[in-house]
Amino acid sequence: MPTDTVLSGGLGTLLRRADHLFDIIHRGVGLEVLNLGGGLATHFRAPVPPLAVYAEAIEVALAREFGGSRPRLLTEPGRYLVGDAGLLSTEIVLISKKSAHERERWVYLGAGLYNGL
Repeated sequence: MPTDTVLSGGLGTLLRRADHLFDIIHRGVGLEVLNLGGGLATHFRAPVPPLAVYAEAIEVALAREFGGSRPRLLTEPGRYLVGDAGLLSTEIVLISKKSAHERERWVYLGAGLYNGL
């Protein structure tokens, strides 16, 4: 996925909203650490860009805004690292309907965990 596509989404919004921060930096206020927030996207139902695409977009922005005096970066990867690493083993304990006229069925799982999480 090209960097342009990544920048049109959440990361682009973040960078556009950070303009006022960059204005302050260009006036000479030093910045030692930049917290990029957290929650990098992970594949659940739709594909997401590889981490390298996010890294490239961040690199371009850092080079443009900070040149050689870049701050240290902090980020929280969130579900990117573990979101698709789990497997839930469960059993169906009950299948029911709210009424005889309902088409929708309710399936109750015995997962051994609160809310199946």
